Amino acid sequence: MLDVVSIGSATLDIFLKSDQFKIDHHERGVYLCEKYEGKIEAQELVMTSGGGATNSAVAFARNGFQAAPIIEIGKDPASATILIELEREGLDRSFVTQEENETTAVSVILLSSEGKNSIVTYRGASKMLIAGDIPFDKLGMILKPGGWIYLTSVGGDMELVEKVLVWGKEKERKVFWNPGVAEIAVVRKGLALSGFLSGLFGQGQALIDAVKVLQLNRQEATEFFGVNYIDETVWKADHCPILPETILVITDGKRGGRICHNGNCFWYKGIKTKMVDSTGAGDAFGSGFVVGFMRGKSIEESVELGKKQAANVVKFIGAKKGLTHL
Repeated sequence: MLDVVSIGSATLDIFLKSDQFKIDHHERGVYLCEKYEGKIEAQELVMTSGGGATNSAVAFARNGFQAAPIIEIGKDPASATILIELEREGLDRSFVTQEENETTAVSVILLSSEGKNSIVTYRGASKMLIAGDIPFDKLGMILKPGGWIYLTSVGGDMELVEKVLVWGKEKERKVFWNPGVAEIAVVRKGLALSGFLSGLFGQGQALIDAVKVLQLNRQEATEFFGVNYIDETVWKADHCPILPETILVITDGKRGGRICHNGNCFWYKGIKTKMVDSTGAGDAFGSGFVVGFMRGKSIEESVELGKKQAANVVKFIGAKKGLTHL
């Protein structure tokens, strides 16, 4: 039986690293630049599978767990690369949906010499995954009782999110949720008020107790909860915007992050390491954190595993090469 399933995107990631990209500091942010109609040379090219579902599934498999990604891809050269990597990692592929008339998602990641990136994404088939593509009856037979659902970005499809959360709660499977930009945008607009997620809005901003772990980065948490976590005073305040039963993880890049649970918060520091590429660091931390829980570790011990996995991943180009047995 499976220990965990990862739901979300699967992409072909194409990395181009060049020391000729220029970093421009502007009042509206920092920009990775290349001259318009210009041409520069790249020193490194890497092509590998990516996406939250495949990244996390590989992390679980490398830690000895039976894992499967629930993804949608096309039938094209990009999909072939993804399938080969999933097979090599020993992942169950029975929940992979392939469509003849769809194009597999592709991301082009432009890397500066400092390891910072700019990403151009064509979501393609990855945004076509819907609740109807998930055979919940089969999932109930193959995902062991007490197993985990690792839910990542699904292109803003809140119907899929709700059905996964409802199913997980009813069937007593634990749910980790790392919503993507599109899901967060829907939450902020208040369009997910089907009754199930209505507690996210208004005075309480309570999170439905079907979510065991909710992970956001600092900017995402600001948008999700409407609380300005970018402000240092707010960031350091001992305030939990969710129900006590849910573990809230707010990551803050190389600086570390904070954990809220049972009305208490604690802050953790990141591991200092040379960063080659930040792609997949969030997936690495989240999957490492869940690995800790699957091994019966405490929250504090699980944080250490998440930190270690994230630090391993950023040492290499791509979201998977640095994934290790923790």
